[in-house]
Amino acid sequence: MGQVSINEQVFESIVNQVIMAKSNLSAIKPMKFSLGHTDLKSMKEQLEVIQELYETLQVYCELLNRDLIKLQATGREMVQQDKKISQSMKMNMP
Repeated sequence: MGQVSINEQVFESIVNQVIMAKSNLSAIKPMKFSLGHTDLKSMKEQLEVIQELYETLQVYCELLNRDLIKLQATGREMVQQDKKISQSMKMNMP
């Protein structure tokens, strides 16, 4: 018979790796540039794109954080269910 379960240590290790990667992304700070004394339209447009990228990255980090919280809760629930099923199966074994 096959086994359906979650390897708690592997799961936690992977989630922790993702949390560290998210922390690295969250640590990125925008660079402050000011081109108030230039008429170079392309430079100003590039700076606007960089600012939009930074804002998008911040939104992504927030969404990723929410997903990680849900993922951790789901993992904990799976571990609890595995334990309940295991105990139930042991009680039903002759």
